[in-house]
Amino acid sequence: MSAKSTLIEEKKNKISEDLNGLLLFCKQYNSYFSVYISREERKILLVLTDNPGNFKNIFTEGISGFVKLSRNDLNISKLFISYLDPRHLLYSYGQTLGIRFPLNNIIVKNLLDEKTKKIYMLEGPIKFLPDIILRLHELVEMKPQVKYKIIEKYIVSNS
Repeated sequence: MSAKSTLIEEKKNKISEDLNGLLLFCKQYNSYFSVYISREERKILLVLTDNPGNFKNIFTEGISGFVKLSRNDLNISKLFISYLDPRHLLYSYGQTLGIRFPLNNIIVKNLLDEKTKKIYMLEGPIKFLPDIILRLHELVEMKPQVKYKIIEKYIVSNS
């Protein structure tokens, strides 16, 4: 084996160790999504939290008439992201999580910092359902390298 290929292998191993170390550090973080729809009001509600038990808190916010869409309805294999806290996603992608909503058409409720609620809600017109589904696919299928970059950005900005 040449010296050049040995250096390349060492560099790959170091990058892999850094990535695994950071992801192990963030193993406690998870982000969970839920999508609700109101056909009468023609609205959709995207909810993000760090604990699926917090989804019951959306109904204490005066939200009624919404029906939860299942993973099968959305054609998504899972509705969570490992190693990323909702705050990491919001810091990296902004208040719309990278979904192209016109800001005058949506209502954002950020209750992540409240002790009892811990939810983030985006409410908008039902016509954005395909955009939300597409973005959820992209988020839940995120590669570890992308997660690493998001975590790294968040840590650097908050240190």
